[in-house]
Amino acid sequence: MIINDEIPRWLKDKKERKQQQEKKKRSYQRKIAFIIAFVILVVVFFISRIEGKAVTYIAPEVEASEIKREIISAVITAYTSSVDETDDRPWETASGGIAGDGSVACPEWLDFGTHILIQEKEYTCDDRMNARYRTSNHFDVWRETKQEAYLWGRQLLAVEVL
Repeated sequence: MIINDEIPRWLKDKKERKQQQEKKKRSYQRKIAFIIAFVILVVVFFISRIEGKAVTYIAPEVEASEIKREIISAVITAYTSSVDETDDRPWETASGGIAGDGSVACPEWLDFGTHILIQEKEYTCDDRMNARYRTSNHFDVWRETKQEAYLWGRQLLAVEVL
């Protein structure tokens, strides 16, 4: 029983211990906040120092025999630079070049300038197939005369994408 307004010693000690613990906790939290702010400042400083500098990667040299090339099976036909087989500009390819020996019309999944190998002859993809063949494995090699194109016919061959 408490006779006067005085707080018992044991209760006073408990309250003081709790205040000290909270004071330590706040001090610890301030230290952590300071460390985090310092780390962020250091990171920002170093990032700002390397801004604008490019990191370059130099690929190791690879022998041509080590390069994996894609080989697909495709239908190969032939065409000539005549208006009845092309459009009103028969000598102009879709890439803007001139059709000639080594030209081939390719499906749209191959970029212009891609080199392919058909029966050990290298062709450059510089033209496009008719819309109905653009998504298939269908190629059209250029020939100088209709006779050569007819002799080529329609062949199922291996095409090596270089």
